[in-house]
Amino acid sequence: MHKLLSMILLVGVTWAAEPISLVLKVDNMTCSGCVFTVKRALQKVDGVKKVKVSLKPPEAWVTFDPEKATVTDLVEATARFGYPAWVYFPIRIDDLSDSLRTQKGIKVIEDDAMQGILVDPHRINALKLLTLLPGPAEGSK
Repeated sequence: MHKLLSMILLVGVTWAAEPISLVLKVDNMTCSGCVFTVKRALQKVDGVKKVKVSLKPPEAWVTFDPEKATVTDLVEATARFGYPAWVYFPIRIDDLSDSLRTQKGIKVIEDDAMQGILVDPHRINALKLLTLLPGPAEGSK
């Protein structure tokens, strides 16, 4: 029993949090210089492992270590340079509850190009919100 407990404790100590990947919708990007600035801002956040930024659509795909960085850290990094960002969740709008539709800090988007919600991580814990959301919208990235 003592050996088993020691093994469990040893394994528990070596486990690390899984990296998290998410998409940020980034405002105010108009040129390749903006893309470069947003990418560098995100890369400088401690715990960020991978960043890809596009101008059209204005998005940043970020993979980070949740033990070193938060979603708010990412959004604040881009905002410091004049590029506010929201966390994007591609979900079917029909499946979204009325309480989530009207919650402050959530923008519902539904057009020909995409549908889903944008979340302000200053108002809502975006990672906890994942547990409340239905599955991704069909055809979403």
